[in-house]
Amino acid sequence: MTHQPATARRPRILSGRPSRWCAGVAAASILASPVLLAQTPRAQRERHVYISAAGKDDAPVTDLAPAEIRVREDGMAREVLRVGQATTPMQIALLVDDSDVSQRAVTEIREGVSAFIKQILDGSSQTEITLMTFGDRPTTLVPATSSAVALAKGVEKIFWRKGSGAYLMQAIDEAAKTLKKKGATRPVIVAFDMEDGPEFSNDSNDSIRKTLQNTGVALWTVTLLEQRGAVVTPEARERAIVVSDVASDSGGGNKPLITRQAITLGLSWVATRLLSQLDVTYNRPEALIPPKQMEVEVTRKDVKLWAPRWGKE
Repeated sequence: MTHQPATARRPRILSGRPSRWCAGVAAASILASPVLLAQTPRAQRERHVYISAAGKDDAPVTDLAPAEIRVREDGMAREVLRVGQATTPMQIALLVDDSDVSQRAVTEIREGVSAFIKQILDGSSQTEITLMTFGDRPTTLVPATSSAVALAKGVEKIFWRKGSGAYLMQAIDEAAKTLKKKGATRPVIVAFDMEDGPEFSNDSNDSIRKTLQNTGVALWTVTLLEQRGAVVTPEARERAIVVSDVASDSGGGNKPLITRQAITLGLSWVATRLLSQLDVTYNRPEALIPPKQMEVEVTRKDVKLWAPRWGKE
């Protein structure tokens, strides 16, 4: 029998084009890559917020632990990493009412301002204080300095301006923007005002709120409430909102007084809050848009807290 030679199999030639299966796998990989990136945790960055806390007797609370503090930004919980005494020097703009109504209290005002400056510099020698008045117009008596001698000379220049009204709102706006321009790392405004004097600033509480929020300045106010038939004007109403609500939202607070003999105690109360502040360090994911709102809470009972309520950059 004659065997026929086996027919040689022709080699299979692969096309230069990928198969549909290969193309599908490639497409799936491309589509999956953004999903995988989205599942990758965003980089975290440490942020700081300064808070003041006091117990039932109004004594400073300085031993809070990270587990006792809750921080939320736009409703999102943040991890609190550390809590410690705030040691960064402050940059304080001290605003003093020297309008016409301050005449009856000028002695007590000088005493209170002097005591405040001494208490702050004794507790934080590198803190800088700018001394300003706002009767008739915002006026700088002493530029930013840590010199007790220079500030004492400035206090001696505090007199009432006869026939003048107050420009507290304008002074807050100017002081906050100046602190921002100078690159203040821990900016604070402390303002003493006489509520029964007229306010002549054109600024609204909304504009002051935006200025403080944009500059990161905390506002603390001491208000003398000796009412003597003052007329409640629209400007006075705007001022009242600033010294109370806006001050609280900024991370500061308000101390109302009913007698001028308490001015020193009122300013000392603010100095104690500032010198006992805590530096809370927390994590925040990197984001292009800074948060609009902040919530800081303390879980320990019977502790009053002063903390900012708007977001930080």
